[in-house]
Amino acid sequence: MTKLPSVTVAQVLAWRPCPPYTRERIRELFGRKRRFTCDDFARLEIPIQDKLWCILHRELIPDKELTLLACRYAKRTLGYECKAGREPDERSWNAIRVARRFIAGEVSQAELASAWAAAWAAARGAAWSARAAKGAASEAAAGASAYAAEIRWQFRAALKVARKTI
Repeated sequence: MTKLPSVTVAQVLAWRPCPPYTRERIRELFGRKRRFTCDDFARLEIPIQDKLWCILHRELIPDKELTLLACRYAKRTLGYECKAGREPDERSWNAIRVARRFIAGEVSQAELASAWAAAWAAARGAAWSARAAKGAASEAAAGASAYAAEIRWQFRAALKVARKTI
């Protein structure tokens, strides 16, 4: 059986975790273990979005798979927009296509960067429009519930990818 990739406390600290995760806290989470795998992160008693942040690093998931995973996340998010009756900006769809073509060796790093910059510009514009249109507290509560479900799905998808890349 092949071992899963693993990281050390020093590597996690190099990722610059958010303030609650001090050197002492990370060492406490590692306990006696010298190295942590994606499965170890999955078992931690920390918020799921923090677990997701931990495993979405190239030391645990190779760059190619991280990019493909990002494409899955983006496509899924754009699909939610379509279901809500809002057609996402074409630049967002294009960024996903270009990223997949980049992985296949069909486009350059510069073309990828350009596509992602355009998609981010589109996303910022959409975010401002959404904020202006939002109002009701029940909408916010529903949004929080959907966000939590999406983070759980993203974590499970990332964990599956991390386990397959050995």
